[in-house]
Amino acid sequence: MFLNKEIVSKKSIELRIERLLQYLQEPKKWIVQWYYGYALIGVIAAGLMPILLPLMVADLSRRLSWVGIVLGAYNLGLLFSFIWGRLADKYQLHRRLFFSGIIVLMLVGFSITYFTDLWIWMILAFLAGASVAAITTVATLFVVEFNPQHEWEARIAWLQTFYGVGQVTGLLMASAFVINIRVGFIAAAAILLPALLMVRKTIPSTKTQHVFLTTLKETLLKITGIQYFGSFARVESLGNSFHFAFLKLFESVGGIQSKITTPFGRFMMAWFLQCFGIAAFFAYLPVTLKHAYNISPSLTSFLYGLFAAVAIVLYTYGGKLSAKWGSSRVFRSALLLRMVGFFILLGAFFLLAGKELVAIPGFILLVITWPLISISGTDLVVKLSPYNKGATMGLYNAILAIASVMGSFISAPLQHYLGYASLSGIGLLSFIIAFYAVRHINNAATTSVNQRNGNES
Repeated sequence: MFLNKEIVSKKSIELRIERLLQYLQEPKKWIVQWYYGYALIGVIAAGLMPILLPLMVADLSRRLSWVGIVLGAYNLGLLFSFIWGRLADKYQLHRRLFFSGIIVLMLVGFSITYFTDLWIWMILAFLAGASVAAITTVATLFVVEFNPQHEWEARIAWLQTFYGVGQVTGLLMASAFVINIRVGFIAAAAILLPALLMVRKTIPSTKTQHVFLTTLKETLLKITGIQYFGSFARVESLGNSFHFAFLKLFESVGGIQSKITTPFGRFMMAWFLQCFGIAAFFAYLPVTLKHAYNISPSLTSFLYGLFAAVAIVLYTYGGKLSAKWGSSRVFRSALLLRMVGFFILLGAFFLLAGKELVAIPGFILLVITWPLISISGTDLVVKLSPYNKGATMGLYNAILAIASVMGSFISAPLQHYLGYASLSGIGLLSFIIAFYAVRHINNAATTSVNQRNGNES
């Protein structure tokens, strides 16, 4: 009897070890070599650039109103994602656009700190944003157009995870480069050299395409529900799905007016307001925390990177919470937490001492709540929408993109005429109105999706 128990126990241990090894080897199925180069691109595009660009403008120009304008130009460049996607799809320019994006981003990094004119900075920032848009758009297309459909979700999840790890790394690196911004930009450009070498031989070739889809619209109609994997913390970082955003916007905008008072319309208003408010504040992020709260840019970068890394874990829990409590409740709770964060930042501004100790928790709340908003918002908009999934996600991402650009541009006159407190103030006001707009959205999501399913059947 004891011998049998020992044999059973030994087999059980062997099975557990075998399962563990299978689990550890699972990523090898989905990860290809160019993902590592893509992670290095994330270091610059989502990590170093958001910190160093506003600091450079503020330090070299001494005109703080220019910061929002330059950041707005950068975000405006991100809106070109849908153009790059259509060009890649129509003319099979995937590799050329990908390499061109890396090269242009590299040239911007090497040159941007040698100029002090606003219009040149705007052009270079726009080119940087457009380059990031080209890279992230084509990276997604490399997955969906060159792999079987049943592999898309896993591959995109790992692709965006690599990009997210790059962002965290870049934010942590920025904490060291804030003392010499020119060196930081040159280092960022230099990092793109090994990235270029990594992706040069391993990205897919158009000649060996696994799945040929005639239009970008046909491709992305099937993956719009998984675009949020690996994106977190900063609204401006979500350029990966902008290429589809406008394809459906103009097809759907005609019927929006009649739906503005519906649960779907109220949610979309809340979505716009929260994206607008967070973008207005983050446009001046390191500058605001430095001048208004006495938090050094190096500490800002470190905290941002640290809690952005923590936020990755919340993607799993965000999905579980949405399933357990309902996506509407999780979305409202996340809005409320960000509202508290802005309230803390606004209150800390008027303190005579200890501003940094009070402001840091508020800033952390803004960073760490993004996964909850992203997952619950994505689930909620699909349930509430009267449109099909493709049109819904196109409109959803278009509003995110437009609100991000508008928030960045509006931050410049706000800071210039009303000071730093106005940035947290506009964020607080945006989230109060957003929370008010969705306060009664509870079971309406289930009712809406059930009615739509009934109509479709």
